[in-house]
Amino acid sequence: MNGVFQVSHDIKGQGGSFGYDLMTAIGNELCRFIEKADKVGAGEIAAIKLHIDALKLVITQDLKGTGGKEGKKCCPAFNRFATSFWFNKTVILSNRPNGFSRFF
Repeated sequence: MNGVFQVSHDIKGQGGSFGYDLMTAIGNELCRFIEKADKVGAGEIAAIKLHIDALKLVITQDLKGTGGKEGKKCCPAFNRFATSFWFNKTVILSNRPNGFSRFF
């Protein structure tokens, strides 16, 4: 888990420097997710894979900045999943990191 956190932290820090603001937002969400994970089970692994898939999508589709029309298509679904995951974990949503909020 520490390795995934370190890489996501690097992505968070460097994404915007190269014009990939979505990479920064997704990397931030992944960092916050790992920090709050109290265990690593099937649900947590699925959530981490979702973040990684979202990062891959940003790169393969060359979604710079907020991603334009394509970013608007993929990111609301990602945000709904993240919100649902945190809600189901009984985390108070107002305390959930909002790295994505500026994109939605």
